[in-house]
Amino acid sequence: MKLKLVTIAILLLNGAFAQEKEQPLKNLFNEFHASVNHGFLNNRTFFGGGLGASHVFRADRVLGARVGLEFELFHIHTGNTSPPYSDETRRNQHFYLTSLTFPINLRLSFGKKIRFLFELGGRGGFVVSRYSTADVLRTGPNYETYFEHVKTNKVAVGLATVGVNSGIGTLIPLNEKFDLLVRPDVDANLFFFDDARIHLYARLCVGIHLK
Repeated sequence: MKLKLVTIAILLLNGAFAQEKEQPLKNLFNEFHASVNHGFLNNRTFFGGGLGASHVFRADRVLGARVGLEFELFHIHTGNTSPPYSDETRRNQHFYLTSLTFPINLRLSFGKKIRFLFELGGRGGFVVSRYSTADVLRTGPNYETYFEHVKTNKVAVGLATVGVNSGIGTLIPLNEKFDLLVRPDVDANLFFFDDARIHLYARLCVGIHLK
């Protein structure tokens, strides 16, 4: 997963700086970010990360929109499960998900030199990969019971995910061609696999906006 992130980051940054001599509104993307996410409203929460590229329409106006694609990694603790909710007793279960989503946000922007942002919108996409770890209850040859730590890989390409996202942020001028983007978000994703699961998380995005 780390190799995937590094590879995508290089491609996004190359794309960003290759556009330096072009007209931003004629390009596919004019905003790029890296992010760190962390779940909440759960007994145990963990960090994840991501990368994104977007096109911001009407970036210099009060009312605009942002459309893009985001590649994100999530670490979700789901606790214990047992029949009839699963086919076996599992404790301390963790899911590791990689998703590709397409956010569509309305953006309000205020300010002259430093611009302040407010975004609200939704997203749709699919799970690229997923695996889980858990302590699974086993029965030995003498009918003794014990827990075995198991990693389960499941092909999950195409499993749908939808969500909502909101954030506030700022654009700080760096020079005549780039602005620094800082945007904290609060988001929620609904994943459809064994059952439907809602993942609530906070996220910090840092990147650049091409003028």
